[in-house]
Amino acid sequence: MNPRLLALGALVAFAIATGTTSLAQTTPGSATQPTPPPPAAPNGGATQAPIVTVPGTTPTPTATDLSVPTPTATIAPPPPSRRGRGGKPKGTPAPDPSDTPEPSQFSNLDGVWEIEGQPFGQRQAVYSHLNLIQKDQELSGTWKRDDKHTLPVTGSFDGRVFKLTATDPVTKTVYTLQGYVENYMDMVGRASADSTTFAPLNFTGQHRKKSRAAA
Repeated sequence: MNPRLLALGALVAFAIATGTTSLAQTTPGSATQPTPPPPAAPNGGATQAPIVTVPGTTPTPTATDLSVPTPTATIAPPPPSRRGRGGKPKGTPAPDPSDTPEPSQFSNLDGVWEIEGQPFGQRQAVYSHLNLIQKDQELSGTWKRDDKHTLPVTGSFDGRVFKLTATDPVTKTVYTLQGYVENYMDMVGRASADSTTFAPLNFTGQHRKKSRAAA
């Protein structure tokens, strides 16, 4: 065989072998390295998908990145009450004091009694005044029926029940007032007469202070 042909064949075989070897080699940094899998989420949660970035584009945020935390309503505690003297909260209204009943200023029936008569079937009351003097169980005084008639009275009182008698000197009509007294301050009774012209009359009476006594 021709030695030149053998040498040329050897060069061709060497060139082919060299090109194949260079194509099989990988230049460092030229090939894309495989992307490692994302780490597992703590406590067994879902793994967030990796964001793939394409050169020249802006990565699109995922739903997880767009989640907004839900605000928690907080109720503020009421401000502390300001306390005044004695440890009581300031501004607390003081309770209304209980009404103290007025002590009785009377120890007997002496004085003026305002009598309010309640005629049967009539709306208006009829007013008169008794001016009494008590001596033990005996009563005396006057009964001012109206501006024109003032009659002398006599009677008795046992500490609760009273009975008075008044005689009109002109008509000779005899009037009787009887009933009971509470605490020398109030009386309840009934007035009657031996005349058919005077209808029986229920009445109440109040013992008046001297400053308010009728003349």
